[in-house]
Amino acid sequence: MQLKLDEVLERARKFILLGKLDDAEVLVNAILKAQPKHKLALKQRAAIGAKRVLPNDQRGALMQAFNSGDLDGAIAQSIALQKRFPRATLLYTIQGAAHAQKGEHEKGRSRISQGSGY
Repeated sequence: MQLKLDEVLERARKFILLGKLDDAEVLVNAILKAQPKHKLALKQRAAIGAKRVLPNDQRGALMQAFNSGDLDGAIAQSIALQKRFPRATLLYTIQGAAHAQKGEHEKGRSRISQGSGY
């Protein structure tokens, strides 16, 4: 059974809302391959890109926690943000640096190494 274009777009929209950006991207790219100027698919691709970027306000709050010495707070914030932004390398870097400053050097290296995979 082949899905209609509207059904594919709706499925992609739901994936975006659920944070399943890779799944949404596969569907949107398939539509754009067939119809490169499809307006809704282009909007959905932009929405996917926007969700992959850590917003400035959240980045700022995280950096403020880290720079003020609230290392446990910075670690907790970055872990919570990773659920929504799993590819944001800054989150891994902050965790690694915070752990290193706490004397947990191996844990710090591990977190930074995980982030470098993106």
